[in-house]
Amino acid sequence: MPVFNFNSDTEPSGKKGSFTYPVSVPVDGLPFVRLHVTGQIAYEITDPMRNNAVGARIPQTLYLALKEVFLKGVPGVDPREIPMHEADLFNMLRQGTLSPMIENLGIRPVAVKINSVSTESMMRLFMEAQQKAQAQQAGTGPWSCPNCGAQNKGRFCEYCGSPKP
Repeated sequence: MPVFNFNSDTEPSGKKGSFTYPVSVPVDGLPFVRLHVTGQIAYEITDPMRNNAVGARIPQTLYLALKEVFLKGVPGVDPREIPMHEADLFNMLRQGTLSPMIENLGIRPVAVKINSVSTESMMRLFMEAQQKAQAQQAGTGPWSCPNCGAQNKGRFCEYCGSPKP
C-alpha cells in the first residue's frame, strides 16, 4: 500500500508550508495556532491508468487536503491532542472539498497516522516579527544622511561625516 509522508513545514512542491489549527480557548488572544505536524497518509490505488497519468499530483493534493482538515480542526480538540484523533482527521479528509479531486487521481486514502505535533502561538510569532522590525528601525538598518542624502550603514555618514540621526 503506498504511503505519502508529510511534514507541515514544507509542501511537496518544496515551498514553505504550514498548518494552522483553530482552538476553542484562544492561545495568547488569537483563535489559531501554527502546527508542526509529521505523519503519513496511506492510500490505495483505485484506478492504475489514471494514477499513472497524474501520479505526480498526488502528494500536493493530499497535502492540500490535509491542510484543509487542520484549518477546520476537530471540534473541541486541543492541538496537542491531535494524535489521539487520527480517525476523526481521516474522516474529515475523506469528506473534505478536495475528496473528489483525490478520487480523480485514482487513489483512495485508507488511514492517517500522526507521528509528531508541536504548536506555536501565532501571537508570539507576530510579536517576534514586530520586535525584529523595531530593532531594525532603531539603528541596525541602512539610513539616509539628512545632510547629503547618501545611504549609510554606520554611525556616521561616510561621505560628509554627519552623525546618524
